[in-house]
Amino acid sequence: MTTSDTAPQRAHRALFLAVIAALVTALAALAMAPTTASPTSRPAANDSATESATGPATDGSATEPDPMVEPEPVAGEVVRIAGESDPVVGDYSGDNGPAVDARLGDSLDVAEAPDGTTYVADWQNERLRAIDPDGTISTVAHNGPLSVDVDASGSVVVGGLDGITRVAADGETVVVASRGKDDLPPPGASAPAESIDVGQPTDVAAGADGTVYAITSQRSRIIRVDPDGALRVLAGGGDLDPADADGSRPATDYAMGPTLALAVADTGTFAGTVFFATEHGGQVMSIGPDGSLDIAVGTGEIGFSGDGGPARDATLSRWVKGLAISPRGDLLIADTDNRAVRRVDASGVITTVHGGLTGMERLDVGEGGIVFARGAQVQKVVGDPESVATEPLVEPSGVDPFANQSAGEVVHLAGADGETPAPPPDEIGPTWPHVTVDADGSVLVGDPDAATVHRVEADGSTSPVAGVWPVPDDVAPDPTGSESVVATEHAFKTLTDLATRPDGTVLIAEQDKVWELREDGTMTRLELEGEELGVIQGIATDDTGALYLAVDNLVRRVAPNGTLQTVGGGGEREGDAAEDHPATEASLGNLKDVAVDSEGNIYLIESQTDQVRRISADGVLTTVLGTSQPGPNLGGFSGDGGPGGEAELNTPTALLIGPDDEVYVADTYNARVRRLDPDGTVTTVAGNGLLPGEDDATGPAADTPLGEPTSLALDGEGDLVIAASRPARIHKVTSEGTLESVTEVAAPGVPDEETPAAEVVLPGAVDVAVGPDGAPRVTAEDGGVWTVGESLSRSTTSASWIASGDRTYARTSEGVSRLLPDGRSVLVAGGGSRLPDSEPAPALTLDLGLVEDVAAGPEDSVFVLSSPAEGRGSVVNHVTAHGSATAVLLGSTEHLLAITTAPDGTLYGLDADTRNVVRLGGETDPTTIVTRDEDTTKDLAKEPFGAASALPPSSLLDLAAGPDGTLFAVSSEGLLVVDPQEDTYAFLDGPWDEEQNSTRVAADRHGNAYVLSH
Repeated sequence: MTTSDTAPQRAHRALFLAVIAALVTALAALAMAPTTASPTSRPAANDSATESATGPATDGSATEPDPMVEPEPVAGEVVRIAGESDPVVGDYSGDNGPAVDARLGDSLDVAEAPDGTTYVADWQNERLRAIDPDGTISTVAHNGPLSVDVDASGSVVVGGLDGITRVAADGETVVVASRGKDDLPPPGASAPAESIDVGQPTDVAAGADGTVYAITSQRSRIIRVDPDGALRVLAGGGDLDPADADGSRPATDYAMGPTLALAVADTGTFAGTVFFATEHGGQVMSIGPDGSLDIAVGTGEIGFSGDGGPARDATLSRWVKGLAISPRGDLLIADTDNRAVRRVDASGVITTVHGGLTGMERLDVGEGGIVFARGAQVQKVVGDPESVATEPLVEPSGVDPFANQSAGEVVHLAGADGETPAPPPDEIGPTWPHVTVDADGSVLVGDPDAATVHRVEADGSTSPVAGVWPVPDDVAPDPTGSESVVATEHAFKTLTDLATRPDGTVLIAEQDKVWELREDGTMTRLELEGEELGVIQGIATDDTGALYLAVDNLVRRVAPNGTLQTVGGGGEREGDAAEDHPATEASLGNLKDVAVDSEGNIYLIESQTDQVRRISADGVLTTVLGTSQPGPNLGGFSGDGGPGGEAELNTPTALLIGPDDEVYVADTYNARVRRLDPDGTVTTVAGNGLLPGEDDATGPAADTPLGEPTSLALDGEGDLVIAASRPARIHKVTSEGTLESVTEVAAPGVPDEETPAAEVVLPGAVDVAVGPDGAPRVTAEDGGVWTVGESLSRSTTSASWIASGDRTYARTSEGVSRLLPDGRSVLVAGGGSRLPDSEPAPALTLDLGLVEDVAAGPEDSVFVLSSPAEGRGSVVNHVTAHGSATAVLLGSTEHLLAITTAPDGTLYGLDADTRNVVRLGGETDPTTIVTRDEDTTKDLAKEPFGAASALPPSSLLDLAAGPDGTLFAVSSEGLLVVDPQEDTYAFLDGPWDEEQNSTRVAADRHGNAYVLSH
């Protein structure tokens, strides 16, 4: 029923998007017609509109991004330029491929070269790596680098475990200072650098004239090495407190504690000045050209203040982990705990360049922006972060997608009845899939993330075989130790490996037990006699029916009668000391897989050394593949065509024995499958070391990108079957040597993009907005942003509250971000450590606390509703396109539930205490627009309360504004439509069959309203 008051009205239409028990519907054209017309009357439909009953239509003006074209970076965007998206700290991979696919260690240092190359000191992996301007990464040297810098000529200076070296642009390497025998010279004296023990320089800085500066952390000194090789102590060694420095005494008169960062200025006002930051100090010190020590930045108190004033009066965080000099000579500071880059210009004024940089450590700057290390990644703040975003606006659609719907008509857009699915894993596809082949020749895929096993059908689709995901509330992972279960009803604790017996029976390893899969769809747990097992990492069988297990640091054999025996590990001989000795005398390290050949030889992967070792039939241990030894320099690729004992592997994870007793190895982080022939020769049979793109599914096996192989099997034709991650695909190497993709394994819970949106059960919808392109977007509890069309498509951006105007904004993990049309995001507010107050501040320095709603404002601005601190109440900040945040006056309103903006920039809020609709942003208290009538016994849907001062019987839950300023306020009973200018309202009840727990509303530029409910 639609009701309206008796005041004059103008025609309005609204599209209503609602969720009824996880059902998303759309209500088109709620009319506010003149009183002489029917409540459902409406203007004539636009003849040029595209008829649609299932979802929004466009006129083609909203251009889809080309997936084959790399998008241009946006000013202020933080992009990852090296390191995988979900890094495992300390691993290494990726040489000669895209740097964003590479694995790096932790605690990196970075330096930008004049030619655009980025150098990375990866000390955990003992590698100096280079990222060229096109994004390809390579290893330059294995010199244990702790720090790196590049001078104006392009020479790379490295501070490492063995001193300081310089790599010239032509590749020539010279020693600048080493680990000599002599002590550092006294202040004012010099000594040949080659004779001095400089320790392990934790940071270096390269001057334009060839002078090298370094922190010697063991000696608490800063040294300089002149181009002629003379070494001098520049700072430290005295007994004065640096906190008292005033530029009047030599830096060598002061005692220096641990020093974190170093930089030298070659140009501008600071030319010839060396800057350094001390641990826990909250200050940056300077050593002038005359050698005197002074305080450059910070009062010594810990905090975040001073922007726009003298740098010496500012406060910094406890940890300043990086310093750099910009091309124009400004000092850049990695104010780590404040999550901000601060800048000191030539006049000594400090400002915040960019905030929200959680985990930032070392940094450098080049023409493309600020590069910084963050854990096991290298990231870049693109361009000048203070400039306005440069990405083009999406051209709005001129067509009303619901112009042909009648007033009040409900159009089902997306969603279906059903239980809300659990969020899918973070990766789209299992991160470490297992594979085996059953008696019928079918490929079975094990997904450890969802703990399920699926069969790959002939058409590439999959069907469940074992495990259940998501796990129902009434199913617990084997709480009673059941010996026989229905395979598809059993909730595995985890899934660690698959194998097939010679008779075709499939075995499934679950943490500390092994299941046998029966033809009738049941599973039987194998009884193992003897001591309890640890965590099973790999399983294999032999022709006798015996089962072999890689369990923690042991190889166990399970005889056909269930008797458990240790056949490898458990001894005290480590590494080479165990070679050619009984395997049970060896101390094995972190086993990954096991396999058995026809002669009874057992092969195992020892991940601690990246080696494949063999236990002969008579029990003797030998190494057959791999040369690496324990340590941070573990992993590499070499040795094809030569003996296995001279080849390098990088994190091998799976083994397979071929029909001629050849050994196949999943050389995982080398992104290859290697084969060890019976004569001991090693060869690559699949993969070229790179991760595949969308068009890299087929080609010569050893020349085609494979991804990272994680499991191996042979099918009935003798073809090699490979499970790989990054992306999760099942491949086959044919007898002709061609790599073919069998199927791509999607993560459970991710809707097929070909499934009609109206048939998909949404994964816990949170909020709704209509993008500039006219497409509705729904955020979900899984963190995804789903675009609603004829089907659903999921962006990789993680967001919750969302709002759109000319641009789309959403709450993300760090704060509030602008969502770009291609799925990228740019942080615009939050991520800092400063609590909002009445003073304007850089938006990216704020700690917003809990963001509760966002509203797109005029001129690319955004309003942010948040609760920064417990018990403080609501705060609304207006964030401009230039990044300045100003608090909006809320007067006596303490708590807001939602906000929205009209096209003219008017800000409205929903008072959480009264549920009144109020106009915000004036000099005085907010103005009440809609309030409850004194006569609260009347039903608004049947008898409107008086003139535009009405609320429905149930509380309002969200607000949205139409293109002409009409307000849509949604409650659990229906939709209230208010025209603040005309002081009129209408109410639509009955779109839901039952009262809803929560609802959200959005409006498009045609006046259609979309409502989401649960």
